[in-house]
Amino acid sequence: MRSILRAQSGVRSEQELHADDPLFVQSIARAMQVLSSFHQAGRPLTLNEIAAAAGIGKSAAQRVVHTLKTLGYIERDADDRGYVPGIRILDHTFHALRNSRKLAKSQKRPGAASMRERV
Repeated sequence: MRSILRAQSGVRSEQELHADDPLFVQSIARAMQVLSSFHQAGRPLTLNEIAAAAGIGKSAAQRVVHTLKTLGYIERDADDRGYVPGIRILDHTFHALRNSRKLAKSQKRPGAASMRERV
């Protein structure tokens, strides 16, 4: 039960959320947090900005960014002002769209042909 005598945010840390889940891989979660930091950015991000947006330490961010960069999921900006999502992300996007049941159902509806052309 929550105490009314002291403030509690009710927000649990990532570790607390998955402490009892033996299948949860924290390093993968960190990589996804790093990739998610670009969702609203609209510009290249520095390592400090990625760490802050992902809610992880700078050294963890550096290791994750290095790994993702080596694999092609993140690249340096052309002007070397920070990091941007890499072209390899599109591989997964294409396959997710191709295998999506929602997309397959929409193809059976009128107007779906124009949606297919946009994808």
